[in-house]
Amino acid sequence: MVQFITAVEYQKQTIVHEVFEKSKFRGMPRPEVDEAWDDLLRYNDIRVQKADLEKANITSVPLNDEQGGYFVTLDVYHTLHCVNHVRMSYYSDYYRNPNPIAQQREHFDHCIDLLRQTLMCHGDISLHSFEWIDDYRFPWPTERTEHQCRNWDKLVAWSRAHSIPDLEGPILTHPTLGTSYRGNEPGWVTGAASGQR
Repeated sequence: MVQFITAVEYQKQTIVHEVFEKSKFRGMPRPEVDEAWDDLLRYNDIRVQKADLEKANITSVPLNDEQGGYFVTLDVYHTLHCVNHVRMSYYSDYYRNPNPIAQQREHFDHCIDLLRQTLMCHGDISLHSFEWIDDYRFPWPTERTEHQCRNWDKLVAWSRAHSIPDLEGPILTHPTLGTSYRGNEPGWVTGAASGQR
């Protein structure tokens, strides 16, 4: 793994597993939940330079504006997009997806398998302990675990500093199809960062 993001910093963090824990990312669909997810994915369109691609031994689509560079996203944003897609699919009566059912299932299956691969790749070995509770005969998983995490705020700050605010217009130009734009291509899942609103 090539680490060209200078803002990577590790910190100890407690992850809460409580079933009834309140979180701005959980619950029935409502504007506050959608806004929280959109905020997570706000800076997913990122500009890097050729040297960054060379360090990672990859290529990408060039950006056709005065700043130049190349169009990328951090994999964490793709993974979060998939988590959000699964969340929205669970509430499909609220989040209407205009794509054919077969295509929706392909996207859903893609996201589930991406989550599996990502979890197996990172293989978090933080210990998850158990405890006794009064009315249950089998040990109950504790509701908090300690993890070594990347500092999310620093990662977002780096992403914001390298973000591409607008991909509309000639900044992205397909070699044969011309100017790229989102929204009405066959099979494109319309919407904001959430991917299907």
